[in-house]
Amino acid sequence: MKPLLARIVFCILLFGLSAGVPAQIAQLDTLIEKMRADSRVPGLAVGVVDGGRVVYARAFGVRDLQTGAPVTTDTLFHIASVSKTFTATAVMQLVEKRKLALTDAVEKFLPAFAGSGITIEQLLTHSAGLEDRIRPSGVNEEDEVAKYVARVAKQRRSYLPGQGWEYSDADFNILGAVIEVASGLIYPVYIEAHVFRPAGLTRATTRWPGTAADIAWPHRGEKVPQRAGKHPWDRVFLPSSGIEASVNDLLRWAQVNLARDPHLLSPASYAAMFERHVDTQWPNVAMGLGWQLEQRGDVLLPFHPGGDPGFRSMLTLYPARQRAIVILSNGEGTPRWEIRAAIEAFLDTP
Repeated sequence: MKPLLARIVFCILLFGLSAGVPAQIAQLDTLIEKMRADSRVPGLAVGVVDGGRVVYARAFGVRDLQTGAPVTTDTLFHIASVSKTFTATAVMQLVEKRKLALTDAVEKFLPAFAGSGITIEQLLTHSAGLEDRIRPSGVNEEDEVAKYVARVAKQRRSYLPGQGWEYSDADFNILGAVIEVASGLIYPVYIEAHVFRPAGLTRATTRWPGTAADIAWPHRGEKVPQRAGKHPWDRVFLPSSGIEASVNDLLRWAQVNLARDPHLLSPASYAAMFERHVDTQWPNVAMGLGWQLEQRGDVLLPFHPGGDPGFRSMLTLYPARQRAIVILSNGEGTPRWEIRAAIEAFLDTP
């Protein structure tokens, strides 16, 4: 066990749970605030679902070191790759509507991929052979999506489709373009109308939120965080990493997925997303459809971390306990795994 985590667990056991719920929440507040301050993270929002109910939602620090404006539970954070879980849901909706199939070749929707042999399922599981050679550049024009698709389609593949594994934002950006063709709607419109609204997410957005809104500004540097010059928003990268959401939004998103809410997907689609499809190169991590699956003994926990310049995030589901942990921050030194472990230990202390 890491020294920091050992100290945290010791503190949790020392506190105990005998003082009552308000005191327990105050203890957890203190614990998380200390971790934030020790790691010099500007702002942090943390939430917990337990037994299907939101039992904890707290904000710490500031959303911008320059202004000193505090983080709230409604503050929008750039959730980075946690966005992929939303894109996966959109794909599964279109599967249910028979507008596409997991076995469909990508070229059916995007002719630029003719002859590639890549399927929709391979994109969802990062087994298509696409590499991230193109990086976000802050483009905001709709026609940039088609240009991106054409460029990625021409690139050399790392391996034959289905014959390897490599985590890739490109897979999900291409899925975003597939969603547009299959649905007849641009990605931002589809996600907001068919995913955000039915799920009850009130603040989440795919749009540049603007400097006047309650948003967390990115801060670069793990040891000495400094306010970044720009927010990492890019139209092309919305499907892989571009959604902005609050901790309240992601708690609701967690509840929807834990309950397998039929307003979004059928039980079969949820089951497909949360079952093992391929193994990854990471220890104890497999791929579902869009979701990563962490091996805990005989149990697979759906989760997804996220990281872009100036932001870190993580969403973990514990289906058997109808539990979830959400962590959002605007600092690169955020000890996400340590915070998650501390909360797990806190919840499981008898």
